[in-house]
Amino acid sequence: MKKIPILLFLIFTYGNLFSQTDTIKNQFDKNAAETSNYLNGLKFLLNGDTETAKFIFIDILSTNPRHDAAAFELARIYFMENNFIEASKYAEIAAGINPMNFYYQKLRLDIYQSAGDIDKSIALIKEIITLWPDKISMLHQYKKALIDSKRYKDALQVIDILISKNPSDEELVIEKFNVLRYLGNFKDAEKTLANFISTQPCNQKASLFLSNYYFDRNQDKKALKELESILACDSLDDIANLTLAEYYHKKGKRQETYKYLRKAFANPEVPVSSKMNYIVNLYPLENSQNDAELNRQLVDLVQIVAATHPGDPDAQRICGDVLYIETQFEKAAIFYEKLISLGSYQYQSVENLMICYYNLKREKDLYQLAKKASNEFPFQPLPHYFAGLGYFIDKNYELAIAEMEKTVKYGEESPELMKSAYASLGDLYGYIKDYDRSYEYYEKVITMDSLNALVLNNYAYSLAERNINLEKALKMSKKSLEIEEEQSSFLDTYGWVLFRLGRYEEALGYIERAIKTRASEDAILYEHYGDVLYKAGRKTEALEYWKKANSIGQGSSFLLKKIETGDYYDE
Repeated sequence: MKKIPILLFLIFTYGNLFSQTDTIKNQFDKNAAETSNYLNGLKFLLNGDTETAKFIFIDILSTNPRHDAAAFELARIYFMENNFIEASKYAEIAAGINPMNFYYQKLRLDIYQSAGDIDKSIALIKEIITLWPDKISMLHQYKKALIDSKRYKDALQVIDILISKNPSDEELVIEKFNVLRYLGNFKDAEKTLANFISTQPCNQKASLFLSNYYFDRNQDKKALKELESILACDSLDDIANLTLAEYYHKKGKRQETYKYLRKAFANPEVPVSSKMNYIVNLYPLENSQNDAELNRQLVDLVQIVAATHPGDPDAQRICGDVLYIETQFEKAAIFYEKLISLGSYQYQSVENLMICYYNLKREKDLYQLAKKASNEFPFQPLPHYFAGLGYFIDKNYELAIAEMEKTVKYGEESPELMKSAYASLGDLYGYIKDYDRSYEYYEKVITMDSLNALVLNNYAYSLAERNINLEKALKMSKKSLEIEEEQSSFLDTYGWVLFRLGRYEEALGYIERAIKTRASEDAILYEHYGDVLYKAGRKTEALEYWKKANSIGQGSSFLLKKIETGDYYDE
């Protein structure tokens, strides 16, 4: 063999090396550029610029059709855009290049399922399960796809495989129960659920499914037995108790309905709104009003709701409202007070509480609440009215008038309240000696209600005190007595008008009756009697009654002078 000169050998060898190095370098540069381009595409994708990202990934595939990652990203983009045709094309490319990448296959499956391609979905799931037999989630997807496509026999086989892996999974057992029913195999369906319950006797969900199955097949005794078995494990189970309550309600068995409602209502997991719906549907107020036993049950149930949900404003409100309707004002007030303490200052509840206080004669609480409510609800008339009464009692007449005027301003839709406000304003303006306004309001009341005895009396008394329009006063006073003939104040007013008219003997008779019918001693009444006795010439007896009036207090400004001089003085 001819020897090659060493120099030529070296040139040849190193020439090849240089050529290989260039190739490797070119390939490295190409890969680096491709990787950089791919990362750039991801950056645009993450920033929400999908169009630029698509352009970059398509460009990568044009130069390297085996770039599975670029194909996968394109599939994801088209999938997000609901372009299932392009999405499946690129997902299939990615999975074809790298079939052992689970995420590529999973994306293919998601696309087929979203596109509604059941056959492709089922075929792919079977392929995935073959490749990754330990992925239980794929078995679940396979089962779902088979059920959705109504391939119940195949689905049953998959369910059995899943149950063998997790025998305590109630969802799988219930699913098997339903699939067997779809296949018309009711005996095996019932047996499947019953066997499962025998191993898990306190499984609420399975027992409920079986009880519903029995109800559907008119096997009520078996259904009730299943529900009672649930309650044996948890006596407050809401669904079992409410189902039983509804069942017995339909059967007209009131005591059983009440028994199971009580249990359900004692469960804090049942929302207040659900309990309220049951009360409205099973205990309509119009029925309970005429049925003492139904009424007792209703009141008991709402109190259970309030006790079970002590921090829930709706629970306290419901209980307060029912007790209020039942005129149990003392109990209703407790729940309305709790409601307000929870920060719920809703007007209707506040109004109801004011009326509770009014009926309970809790004047201090009433006026305190009304004064606050009149500021919180400035356009509601009732708080102004009660606040006005509070100021009236405190003899703060200016504030009382201001509140009563607001009652009149906002209370046009409440005629009874308007009458009361007009009457109060008549009295109040009289106290500040604005008699024109006082009589204007008295006249308004009489126009609305000509038989308002109290206003007729007060109007007549004011005229008598001022010694004017006495004939008018006499007529009004007499009319008030015709309405309430033994009212002590009305008798006193009529006697006082007669006194002003100089009819002293007649006056004595009426004021004597006033004293006899009055439950307690009254300074003004004794002083009036003394005045009439004096005018009737019985001065010694007159002095005796003036002294009686003084011992009680709150007589007229002339009372002491009458006692000192023994003579009558007129203001």
